[in-house]
Order: sequence, then C-alpha cells, then structure tokens
Amino acid sequence: MNTRTYRLLIVLSFAFLGLSVLAHALGSGRLPTELQVYLSQSQRPTTGVGMVASLIYLGGVVVSAVGLYCFKSWARPMAVTLTLGTFVVEPLLGPRVLSGLAGALLDLEILSWGMVLALSYWSPLAGQFRAHGSAA
Repeated sequence: MNTRTYRLLIVLSFAFLGLSVLAHALGSGRLPTELQVYLSQSQRPTTGVGMVASLIYLGGVVVSAVGLYCFKSWARPMAVTLTLGTFVVEPLLGPRVLSGLAGALLDLEILSWGMVLALSYWSPLAGQFRAHGSAA
C-alpha cells in the first residue's frame, strides 16, 4: 500500500457516501406508498440542538479525514472516536429504509472507511503518522 492508494481510498469512501445519499434521495419516491406514509409519519422533527450537533459531528469527520489524508498523528484517534460514536448514536435514531443501491453504496462506504482506519494503524503507512506527528 502506498500513500497515493491510501489517499484514493479516503476519497472513495466519501464518494461512496455522497453517492449513497444521492441514490437515497432519488430513490425514496420509488418506495411503496404505504412505506412512504409510514416513514413520513414516524420521522421526528429535527431540533436546533440536533442540527448543531450533526453539523459539529460532520465537521469533525471531515477534519479527521483531511488529517488522515495529510498523515497527521491526531487524525487516527479522532477518526476512530467519531466512528465508534456513530455506532453508539445510530441505534438511537430509529429505523432506516434505503433502496438496494443506496444500501450497497453505504456498505461500500463503511467497508472503505474501515480499510482507511485499519491501514492507518496496521500497515507500513502507520509510520508516516508517527513521523509527521513528531515533526510538528
């Protein structure tokens, strides 16, 4: 694994996420009417606090990804912490319905992000995070 491939994997992870969101937005109208009605009735309104928390979280994810891209030593623990936080908070958000395409793209995003995190700790690239961290 070289730095170019690692950085491409980071970019691909975000591309898969964006494509998943796009596929969900474009495909949600194709769901059965009964399911659309249920989903519209079961959605909780977004509060201001929830929106601010989401924006802070999203900003943190972007900052950690840029840090990983630039091999900053602080980026690895930040990315792992935010990823683990996702798995703690997501079950509290309730049910989620995705089209097959949106689900497949989201699966690719999760797999590629896991690869990014694993490679940052358990590959020859891990040394680059330590080298850059000590030089700062």
